[in-house]
Amino acid sequence: MTQTMIILVRDLKRPVAQMPTPEPFRVQTIATPRDEYFPALDQFCTLGGFPVGWAQLRLEAAARAWLVIGPDQAGAVASAWSTAQPMFIDEIGYTFTPPQRGDYFFGAFVAPAWRGRHLQRLLINRRLHASAAADRRWAMAIIHTRNRVSLRNDQSEGFTAAAKLMSLRRRDWRADHLRRVASSLPYGSLSGNGWHRRLALSLGWAT
Repeated sequence: MTQTMIILVRDLKRPVAQMPTPEPFRVQTIATPRDEYFPALDQFCTLGGFPVGWAQLRLEAAARAWLVIGPDQAGAVASAWSTAQPMFIDEIGYTFTPPQRGDYFFGAFVAPAWRGRHLQRLLINRRLHASAAADRRWAMAIIHTRNRVSLRNDQSEGFTAAAKLMSLRRRDWRADHLRRVASSLPYGSLSGNGWHRRLALSLGWAT
């Protein structure tokens, strides 16, 4: 099996246009498990396929969450996350560390019944504003090339490709190749400290 992941970056020195929250939705920011909206976030993440307890672990590791609340009794309909800390990413098998003054955007999910309302882009926009307000310089994301919707939404908010991670996997080994595609842009760093299974690794770095 082969896969290609794109490491995207957004320079926060460039202005971020404010995207209005469409009626009747509202967006809540959650920083700790003690937040009044944490139970809704926790339940939504579990229903979205994340492991039980995942949301609490992320918040305790200094990540922040954004939760979209739907109309009437709909409850939570979308969520997304941001962190400045190193984070192990299951999809690529590496720990990703954002560049200095960088935030990593991850974990975006929109409930199927509420897709097509630009909620994912809204959450990208809200996180960009939060990072810029915190005097961060870079926003980062890692997206599979097949995830065209996420790629389009990130690019609409000013993200551009900084590097590509191409992986070839077989039953008991894998080979990875990281290719930089924009020499002037940071792409963070990847480390193998998070490997939790036996693999033969061939890692190539190219510019």
